[in-house]
Amino acid sequence: MSSSKRQPLRLMALFTGAVWWSLLIVLVLFALYVGIGRQLTQNIDSFRDDLSRDLSARLGHEVRIGNLSSRWFWLDPSFTAQDIDVTNPDSGVQVVSLQHLTIRFDVLASLMRFRIVFEDFEADGLELTLNQNDSGEVGVRGADFPEPLNNRFRYCSKSPGNGCRTPT
Repeated sequence: MSSSKRQPLRLMALFTGAVWWSLLIVLVLFALYVGIGRQLTQNIDSFRDDLSRDLSARLGHEVRIGNLSSRWFWLDPSFTAQDIDVTNPDSGVQVVSLQHLTIRFDVLASLMRFRIVFEDFEADGLELTLNQNDSGEVGVRGADFPEPLNNRFRYCSKSPGNGCRTPT
């Protein structure tokens, strides 16, 4: 065989080898991601108190979480919180009660879009009390919302047929 015929064969062999090595590296990275992820999320309930404290500090209300658990669906982690209670620390009034919350992330879509994408978001057993005062402002009993959210509640209560979209 002449050297001019061997050159394309060498390039093709190099290209094929690079593709196979790339696939192998990607598979090993996915396996490491899932293996390490499952190990880290296995004992997620031990972080329940830390998560409750962090959410309480961010929300300005006392948050209590009854139980945390996790599952994996292929590459996607799913987190479940049960018996979530949010209480106003000043009045002791229960603001929100939620029996079951499940959040499942879509890892591949998140990687493609460079932001967190949810595959599934489920909430069951939500209990809260909405109050509307004489001026038309709507609020949740026991909670004080910042002005942008309070304005959105007001807009939704005045125009209920619009699906509570942000005014333009």
